[in-house]
Amino acid sequence: MVDIKGANENRVSARLRRAARAAITGAQNGIARIKLNNTQAGFVVIAFMAAVFAAVAIGLALNSSALNAAYAANPLGADNIALKISGERTGITADGLTSLAADNPDLFEAVVPFSRVDGVELRGTTGKGLTGTAVVTDDLFFEYGAVDVTKGAELTQADLGKSVALISEDLGEGLFGGAEPVGQSLRINNRSYEVIGLFNGKNGCDLSGSVIMSSGAARLVLNSSEPSEYVFITCGDTDAALKKINGFVKSNMNKVSGGSCETEVVGETSSEPSAAWIALYILMLIICGITLVMFLLFPSRKAADFSEGFAGADKWIYILKRGICPAFLLALAGSALGVALGIGGAAAYTALSGSGFFMSLPAVMAPFISAPLFAVLVAAAAEIIKRLGGGRHA
Repeated sequence: MVDIKGANENRVSARLRRAARAAITGAQNGIARIKLNNTQAGFVVIAFMAAVFAAVAIGLALNSSALNAAYAANPLGADNIALKISGERTGITADGLTSLAADNPDLFEAVVPFSRVDGVELRGTTGKGLTGTAVVTDDLFFEYGAVDVTKGAELTQADLGKSVALISEDLGEGLFGGAEPVGQSLRINNRSYEVIGLFNGKNGCDLSGSVIMSSGAARLVLNSSEPSEYVFITCGDTDAALKKINGFVKSNMNKVSGGSCETEVVGETSSEPSAAWIALYILMLIICGITLVMFLLFPSRKAADFSEGFAGADKWIYILKRGICPAFLLALAGSALGVALGIGGAAAYTALSGSGFFMSLPAVMAPFISAPLFAVLVAAAAEIIKRLGGGRHA
């Protein structure tokens, strides 16, 4: 009896072995191309390196600029949601807002009380009166805000009911002369506070002429026991977060209070790449593709052709691997170098411009992944065209 099933399995196994051998041989022949044409291969690496470098550097620089602009507008950064409360007894409390954030960890990281009051009266040991801006908040401001404590300590949970404050460095000399400000007494709107630290703004945020104080000890500044604004630090879909906050306000608002609540996105940024960035990257990829085609179709030295041992689909596997393997390796090497140089270039640019540098995974990974994939497609097309348009050894 003939074992038809066994014969079929042997044919399939033999076909798979031939396909695997064609793939391995094609890859080996492709790597040999790099060795025989290393000058052209070097140009391919440089082209992809330049394309990815430009894409990553510009992408990170644009991302950093957008976030610096957001911090300049609000110390708590970009794509967060501010809830502004006006009027007394609205029914919206700090505890309720904190619970809302805690109950929706997929949307919010935290909620930070944040009110700015201009025109507060400041007086230190010099006796000279100054006018500044009070930032009324809590300890979370130092975790999420664009503030850098340069001396002393930041607010902690233990400080939230105490009469303590931090002052911006530029206020130190005007309020205390040559004396060390930390530990001194500062009068804010004629109430005494202990100075526990000095700070500066960062990431494009200007906090000069400011005093940071606890929301639990700022009634004379706020004319209220509660801040008038809270900022939700978002970690998910901003639209969904905004909808959740508005729903909470609607269901908890005291209808007879006469107060009101408004929400707005703070420092809204766009995750979509600009048209100019896309056009530049496409142009540079086209240049990379031309360089790669020159390497594949017009080698300065030819590698040996081992396709005679294959036929049909196996020969096409050999042909495609022969082109795809070196193209992928060269593009990957160039992309890796481009990413490293791009990150360094963007960091240097932001440092020279005096702004903050922000890493963006999409701005890095999109060029790093797309460039080798583009090289694979170009190589496959080049090998097919070469085979269909050339001789039997093409």
